[in-house]
Amino acid sequence: MKNIIITLTLVLTLAMGNSHAAPPVYQVPFHEYIIISDIANNPFSEFIAWKKQKGIDIGTVGTGLIRYKYFDGDKTGNGINDLAGSIREYLKDAYNNHGTKWVLLGGDHTVVPVRYGWTWENVNGPVEHQVPTDLYYAELEGDWNVDGDDRYGEIDADDIGVNAELFVGRLICSTPEQVQNWTQKIMKYETNPGNGDHSYLKRGIIFQSDQMQFEQYAQKTTNLIKMLNFGIVQEYPSYNHSNPISPTGNGAILTMNQKYGWYVFFNHSGVKGLGLRSPGINEYHPGVRNRVSIWAMDSYDQDSPVGVIEDKNGIDNLTNVNHPSILFAGGCEVASMDGFELEGGKKGVAEVYTTISQGGGPAVIGSTRKNFTNSGPNQFNLMAYHLEHGMVKTIGEALYKLIARADEYSQYSLCLIGDPEMPVWTATPKNFNAYVSNNNGTIGVNAGVPAKICVMSASDNGASFYEVSDGKAGHTFYTDVRPLKVTITAHNYIPHVETVAVYNSSPNPYSVPTLNWWAMLALALSTLVAGAYMLRRSSMAKQG
Repeated sequence: MKNIIITLTLVLTLAMGNSHAAPPVYQVPFHEYIIISDIANNPFSEFIAWKKQKGIDIGTVGTGLIRYKYFDGDKTGNGINDLAGSIREYLKDAYNNHGTKWVLLGGDHTVVPVRYGWTWENVNGPVEHQVPTDLYYAELEGDWNVDGDDRYGEIDADDIGVNAELFVGRLICSTPEQVQNWTQKIMKYETNPGNGDHSYLKRGIIFQSDQMQFEQYAQKTTNLIKMLNFGIVQEYPSYNHSNPISPTGNGAILTMNQKYGWYVFFNHSGVKGLGLRSPGINEYHPGVRNRVSIWAMDSYDQDSPVGVIEDKNGIDNLTNVNHPSILFAGGCEVASMDGFELEGGKKGVAEVYTTISQGGGPAVIGSTRKNFTNSGPNQFNLMAYHLEHGMVKTIGEALYKLIARADEYSQYSLCLIGDPEMPVWTATPKNFNAYVSNNNGTIGVNAGVPAKICVMSASDNGASFYEVSDGKAGHTFYTDVRPLKVTITAHNYIPHVETVAVYNSSPNPYSVPTLNWWAMLALALSTLVAGAYMLRRSSMAKQG
């Protein structure tokens, strides 16, 4: 009997231990949505909680662990053995074997390395031909080093794919505070844009100048794209006037603060500013301050020897905190994430726009280096057309569908600063007419329309119960766990979030009480014992 007790104890101990087994040391995590970042104190926790609540498997991984596990780097062809190569090799594993779809590179070049694509073959050409590109992390089948030299991604000498396997975005940031500011923009844009005043999402403003104004690209966009009602701001009195008088930088900021869903720029630009007007056609007159821009920060106009100095002409003067917007920049360098031409710790347009606390928005689409004068408007129109006609629903899908059809240079240079999974509003948001029924042992959810429904235990962040139904209008979830959090999402619908409390229905006097399995087993054993005892007493009485 003692041996039996010891054996049973050992079996139970092993069984219980295996059910709570710790993950192996240095195990690299894989998720549907991966955040790669080394920023301290896990500033992405709120962002992760929201994505998980939406029914997305999401988690973070550090670059050090990736380098440790994938120490040979990118092993395609001749290979590239550096940290960026290790990250790409990890992402290949994640995509091919673990179902990864979304990737957020959580930091600038000092946090997550930048891969440069060479648009000239075997030539140490101008810096604009060494293009920072996150396409390296998105397309996973191309060979970025066919010829085995140290110039990766040469357009002719190497073999680059343009059809992305993953949807990749990046944040240009390096501090927890920047991540938290950006997270608030995402939360506001996705859950409650305009604090209930959703009409601004249907409005867009286009700024154009110089050659783009001559070609009337803004007017062509308003005729083609109908999901937005556009206003136009352009040079006055003409696109090529020797001394145009408007717009001003301060006036442009005031216009942007009138609340729009999209800010669109068909202008010349740089990493620190968005051009608004210039003498002639983008002329520089050294020593003469006659060029007007919106600057990343209010004080940056003093850095330019030809920039008109104004008050409140910086992105840090935006006040649209409750009306976050998407910014598309058709000019050069706006999405540069490698510190290009940013001296003394200064910040670029995309970084300031996405990480300031009182304005801006959750996403910027632009170029990391050059862009052609006709490319920007055509890129926006194609991307907006795909969104308007339901070909894509998220900002990441919109970007990479555009990249697949862009010119070779733009395929490297175009970049998303923001969350690739962020859905883009293409119509005035609707509210769900949803119904949640709390029953004994089940939760019934009826969204009213096909939707994604996530039900999770509320007290332990989904550890006790977590289940997702996708693409159906209704679903029944079987669980006794309470309280539960129910989240319903669908494109162009405001998310419906509801907490289901403890089931507290009055008992039915005509129903049979429900017993759990242990109670039923105890009842059966006690019945058998009592029966055997009565049978034995009866037998003894007969013998007597």
